[in-house]
Amino acid sequence: PGIMFRPVNGYANRTSADLVNSRKYHPTVVDGYIVTDMPAVPGIRVVRSSIHGYGVVATRQFAPGEVIADVDGIPWQEKDDLDDRYSLLIDDGILLDMVDQTRWINHACDPNAEIDAGVDKSRGAWARIVARRSITALEEITYDYGFPADLAEPCSCGAGNCRGWIVDIDELPLLQARK
Repeated sequence: PGIMFRPVNGYANRTSADLVNSRKYHPTVVDGYIVTDMPAVPGIRVVRSSIHGYGVVATRQFAPGEVIADVDGIPWQEKDDLDDRYSLLIDDGILLDMVDQTRWINHACDPNAEIDAGVDKSRGAWARIVARRSITALEEITYDYGFPADLAEPCSCGAGNCRGWIVDIDELPLLQARK
C-alpha cells in the first residue's frame, strides 16, 4: 500500500473519524499531517503514464459494463471551498475526495471507462469506475473529466478525437469563443 499525506487543516468539517469510517484506515498525525495507509485496489495498479504523470493500468481484463473499482473517498460540500484536485462532483454541491489509487486515473477524450456516482441514504456519496468497452491487462484506464470551461486545462491524451482541452464536450464552444 502507498502512503497518503494530507494537511489536517485541509479537512474543514471532516475529522479523522471520517477517515476511519470511510474504510479500514488507521490514521495517525505526524507533524500536523494525517497519514493513512492507502489500501491496494484489486485489478488496477498505479504506474508512470505516457498521458500525464502517473496513471492507472488494468492488471486483468475488464468487460464492458464491468465495475473496475469502487472509489473510496471522503464526501465534502462545495461550500467548504477546499482546493482538492482529486475530487469528483457527485451531485449538486456534493463532492467526493478520492483517497485510493483511482485518484490517479487520467483523462482521455476517448476514454475506456466512466464514472457512475450518486448519493443515497444508506451509504452517502459513492462513486465507481465502470468499463465503457473491453479493457485489456496493462491498458491505461481513463475517463473523461468533463471540466467546465472555466476550469479547462490543455489535454495531452493523444486520442484521435482529442479536443485539445480537458473540458466537457458541451462546453467546448464556450472555451473556443474565449480563446
